[in-house]
Amino acid sequence: MCEGSVIVVNCPVPDPSTTYKQVLHLVDILLSSFVIGPLVIAAWRGIWNLADIYLFPDDGIDSALASIVIGLVGYMLFMLPQKLICDSFNRDKHRITFYIFSRLYTFIFAVISVLGCRGPWNLVDLLTPYELTWINLLTVAAVVLLIVTKSLANVNAAPFLITTDEHEDYFLINTRFKTSATEEPVIYILDCLFSTLVIGSLVAVAWRGIWAVCDILLYPDDGAYSAWASTIIGYTLTALTFAIQPITRSLCDQIDGYRRIAVADAFLFFSFIGCVNVWRGIWMLLDVYFIPDDYTLSNWVSYCLSFLLLVLLNCSNSILVRGVFIDAEEPSGKCVVFPIYYIRLVFQKQRILEKNQEDCTTNVIHINTGISDEKLEKSKGFATQNCMGEDAVLINEYRIVFD
Repeated sequence: MCEGSVIVVNCPVPDPSTTYKQVLHLVDILLSSFVIGPLVIAAWRGIWNLADIYLFPDDGIDSALASIVIGLVGYMLFMLPQKLICDSFNRDKHRITFYIFSRLYTFIFAVISVLGCRGPWNLVDLLTPYELTWINLLTVAAVVLLIVTKSLANVNAAPFLITTDEHEDYFLINTRFKTSATEEPVIYILDCLFSTLVIGSLVAVAWRGIWAVCDILLYPDDGAYSAWASTIIGYTLTALTFAIQPITRSLCDQIDGYRRIAVADAFLFFSFIGCVNVWRGIWMLLDVYFIPDDYTLSNWVSYCLSFLLLVLLNCSNSILVRGVFIDAEEPSGKCVVFPIYYIRLVFQKQRILEKNQEDCTTNVIHINTGISDEKLEKSKGFATQNCMGEDAVLINEYRIVFD
């Protein structure tokens, strides 16, 4: 085949049985809920508590403001030159350099992500009464504003979100309005600021609100009981969320417009309550049981060990908070499908490689998954793992595009 030529063929990749797909889906849910999710939570706990220890520990206001500044500056430093970073560290051209830099990038960006959330969270804690009335008002206001800006999808995290370290657009960060840095540099900078300061802060306030309500209502005088209560509630709601997901997806397939957005947002908010409780439960269990006699060491180990294990699992990217999702942006029912593709990607890559060796002589394989043309156009034909639906992977020189 001539160099640079591309031939698109429909390769006969076998379609697994429904049972096989369901088993792999269940395995992904279990891995996300009980392995990857807890590791992500442990990493966040380590960074957050270390900031409490080292970042103006005697002045809460200064500590919160410092977190906001570090988070904002850090996000801008990663967002503004992202195209340059992508071009400079290309996985196909410099594989070893890419691997080393990308993990260092994730290690540093994880700190930026946590501080960017910690700043608004702590500032609201310090400047508003810690009472249910105030907490509920602020939480409702944050959630309503996220709904109005079609950004409620950004409240979710692991176990409802996994991002592996495989995807092509490793260093790209989507902004709320998807502006172009080259065509509209000033507008792009404003878009970055809005995505970070407004959307990011609203997400932090929403999380803080649900967390604080649990602090007040769930055994406030007993940390261990409170932790176990949140863990049980969180995993129960998580199980219910995954159980009703097919029904919600089917409903969204049949409706459109604002009705579909309303159903999707209601479903996402329900999953959000479970997500916060899982995080709070595991976080507090680590506080109670993990190296309880040395708080500083506990948090250093919590972050470093979790990060290392996530790197080995090839999903350290799951720690990061970057980019902005838009509610119900995906077509039909895909807007309520959580991107937790891990074991399925492993099996998919293996099957495609084996089939490609047997039957294919081209370097493009197209697989139909129903992602909209608009989304593929935005991602230049490559559906990244930031999609709330099916996904795509790049294997060696083969470009696997899920249509």
